[in-house]
Amino acid sequence: MASLIPRKNAKGIITSYQVKWRVHGKQDNESFETLPEAEMFKKVLEACDHDALKAERQILAASSDSPKIRDVAETHLKRLSDISVHSRHTYERMLVNHINPTLGDMPVNLLTEEDVAEWVQYMRGKGLSPKTIGNVHGFLYSIVKTAQYKKYRADNPCEHTRLPKADHTEDKATFLTKSELALVLKHLDRHFHPLILFLVGTGLRFSEATALIPGDFSDAGGEYTVRVTKAWKRDDKNGRTIGPPKTEQARRTVPMDSALARAVAPQVQACAADKQVFRMKAGGEVTTQALHNKAWKPALRAAQADGLKKSPRIHDLRHTYASWMLAGDPPSTMFDLSRLMGHQSINTTSKIYSHLMPEALKRGALTMGAAMGGLFDIEPVKAIPEKKRGELTA
Repeated sequence: MASLIPRKNAKGIITSYQVKWRVHGKQDNESFETLPEAEMFKKVLEACDHDALKAERQILAASSDSPKIRDVAETHLKRLSDISVHSRHTYERMLVNHINPTLGDMPVNLLTEEDVAEWVQYMRGKGLSPKTIGNVHGFLYSIVKTAQYKKYRADNPCEHTRLPKADHTEDKATFLTKSELALVLKHLDRHFHPLILFLVGTGLRFSEATALIPGDFSDAGGEYTVRVTKAWKRDDKNGRTIGPPKTEQARRTVPMDSALARAVAPQVQACAADKQVFRMKAGGEVTTQALHNKAWKPALRAAQADGLKKSPRIHDLRHTYASWMLAGDPPSTMFDLSRLMGHQSINTTSKIYSHLMPEALKRGALTMGAAMGGLFDIEPVKAIPEKKRGELTA
């Protein structure tokens, strides 16, 4: 508990009020000119477990006329006129679950780098993954950018936050070899073979491939292509609807070879013009969950019992496309692969797949092989016979 002590002059007149408290075994104090100020500080100090810095900041916050972070966040969301309904709901959940509980009532002009660092630790304490923390921090950063734009503050304390890094020791992406994919197909219901082969052969996102209608396929001039202009999205009721693809770069034309075109042709030809080409066996829409539960998971278990050592997701078929393209003869360039996969930036492609570049790997091995030549057959001194050792030291 803190104590409040009136301070008097030599004439016995109260001139100030002192609040005293102990923290970490040490005595501390603060003086105030008026009794209400001292009483307010004492009350807030005790509520802050005798942390004077937090108490002072709470008092400043109570008297600040700067808008609170939660209010700036609402302003920021209103400015995002170009995002999907699903993305808006994602940001709203970030506010409710991760930002407002600890930072929402803080005046935006009082937010410091220390506050942001403490908030990151709070999210780590909740068990959030580094990726989720990075996403939420990015949203907070953009909220404070709006505060700067509105001239509520001059700087952005999120600018230099040190975020936790992923601590996984395995690649997130799984790349299948031809024989591994053949093993999965061997145990997969044949109805789904065209879709699986199409995902591997084009690298389309699952949401893009399952939104295709017959008119998106073309064989003009003997060249087989598919045009990507749409994808499945989450709607405002957490259901699904078809909308534009993930980014403007995702609007693209992807080539198919003749064998792949023949594999999907029966489903394209049998499909009504306004219906999706790839369907479940009973005719319903293909969702990731439905395909995984009814076809992919059973086939994967059977393939693993038959010798498969990996556990690929359906999305890993897209990664497999990239790995086969980079290992081709001739190999795809990173620029071409980025365009074919519909990445917003070549940096995205490079970050995920640069370690698969075969020519770079080969050059690296050859360079180090030349540099280390002669180091592999050196005999240690203890293995050299005494007589030969004497000859060496003579």
